[in-house]
Amino acid sequence: QVYIADSGNHHIQVLNPDLTFSHSFGSEGSANGQFQSPTDIAIDSQGLVYVADQCNNRIQKFSPDGKFVGQFGTEGSGPGQLSYPVGITIDTAATGLVYVSEGGNYRISVFTSDGVFVSMFGRLGSNVDEFNDPYGLAFNKDGFLYVCDFGNDRLAERKLSTGDVPPVLRTDDQLMSEDEVKEIKTGLSAMKTAAVLDIFKR
Repeated sequence: QVYIADSGNHHIQVLNPDLTFSHSFGSEGSANGQFQSPTDIAIDSQGLVYVADQCNNRIQKFSPDGKFVGQFGTEGSGPGQLSYPVGITIDTAATGLVYVSEGGNYRISVFTSDGVFVSMFGRLGSNVDEFNDPYGLAFNKDGFLYVCDFGNDRLAERKLSTGDVPPVLRTDDQLMSEDEVKEIKTGLSAMKTAAVLDIFKR
């Protein structure tokens, strides 16, 4: 199935594998199972669905059929608190930890699948290991975490097994041709989301 965070309609749409509509769940609000501008979705190895509920400053967790399971995060800037969580990904290949990008706190917060706070990294800025409006994020098969650092017009890369941050961060200009950049770039980068694809030849 394909899950879509329908931010404007404050619900999650679910499509069949052939991309026909299956069902939706959620409505506008702040109660369990309701949303205020959901922006991203991640699915763990058990099939549970995690939703970045941006304007409610929390992560909600659902069964594959959309039944509410739990939530974590409250509004704030302290450890375990969230401010405009906009991106979410899960390290399904290794630790199972949940990584959340926060637009309001300019950082990445890390939780267990049960919502227990583990760590956080990043702060406002443009230096290595700093962010300005981090948005979409994704892992590749080698354990690198990629973060779309929207306000800094770059794609940040971090190896989480060691915590190393490569000294040279890849920018959007390095991910597409010069003509493509000129076509889409109007002062701010158009890159907000990331998906890492592993391509194999038969």
